[in-house]
Amino acid sequence: MRVWGVDAPEMDQVWGMESKIALGLMCFGETVHVEVVEVDRYKRRVVKIRMPDGRDLGDEMIRGGCAWWASKYAPRDAVKKGLQEQARAGGIGLWSRPPCQSPWLHRQER
Repeated sequence: MRVWGVDAPEMDQVWGMESKIALGLMCFGETVHVEVVEVDRYKRRVVKIRMPDGRDLGDEMIRGGCAWWASKYAPRDAVKKGLQEQARAGGIGLWSRPPCQSPWLHRQER
């Protein structure tokens, strides 16, 4: 399963483990609403996840500097774009330790 519009660091990257932990802390024990948006070429469900209070989990991951906005797959998502710009400008999360390589470049190099 993948979260729509979000690309998190790989586990062997800086912030990989922190991102995984942050995701778990945000939704552990919560009843969330999962909407399947599509199935990708690897047969994974691409989903939007809503927290009980209505917040989008992908947005919260980006806001907290735990993931990138996946502009390739969600190019028109102005909210995710804005949240990433704010996190980057504020040096939050993965933006606090430069250089910060995107997961898509990291995967390409492997």
